[in-house]
Amino acid sequence: MNIAIGNKRINISILIKEKILEMSKKLNIPVNISIFTNGTELLIDKNKFDIIFLDTDMNDITGIQIANCIRITNNTTKLIFISDNDELVFQVLKYQPYRFIRKRYLNNELKEAILSFFQSTKNSNTFICRTGNINIPVNLNEICFFEIFGHNIEVHTVNKKFHITGTLNTLQNQLEPFGFMRIHKSYLVNIKHILNFDSKNITMSNMIVLPFSKYRNAEFKRKIKDYNRKEV
Repeated sequence: MNIAIGNKRINISILIKEKILEMSKKLNIPVNISIFTNGTELLIDKNKFDIIFLDTDMNDITGIQIANCIRITNNTTKLIFISDNDELVFQVLKYQPYRFIRKRYLNNELKEAILSFFQSTKNSNTFICRTGNINIPVNLNEICFFEIFGHNIEVHTVNKKFHITGTLNTLQNQLEPFGFMRIHKSYLVNIKHILNFDSKNITMSNMIVLPFSKYRNAEFKRKIKDYNRKEV
């Protein structure tokens, strides 16, 4: 597994590296770690990494600018943002962050983020779409959102659509621990795939715009913050 750490402070980079090595040894996951203090140099090798720990405050360009360059051509590399500004959690949504770590809680949130990522590489979360008598396994990370019409549910993935029967309430109870949340009576969305939002609409990674219930605004913002700190 190839991992990059982008941080202008070498002492923080070393701390992150040591924590990654400690966790990888416990879980028997081999890793190659590269450290960058310069964002431009990181961008040269950006596509070779499975995950990048990215400080929002770099020496030459910001972590958000780096993320923007990465996401133009690459939607698979996981990004973990590190910042001392909590409000940036909303600005980085469009880059589909795996985590948003607050510097003042670096030790605790870093450990959780590393453990979660390593475990996710070992345990692929699969959702079974049952269509007629056929069971189709779909990786949860590929699902953008669920849309309900009566008792018929359309499953929107990155590249395909599937039709299943059931209720959104059942799916909500089943999938909330995996980063799904209800934004409207008709929609259950994967937080990982939210690009942007305002008081009325949410734009998903497949560029579909969904209506957003104003009554869920406060809960939505809280869950977005909680998700990016510890679990998507």
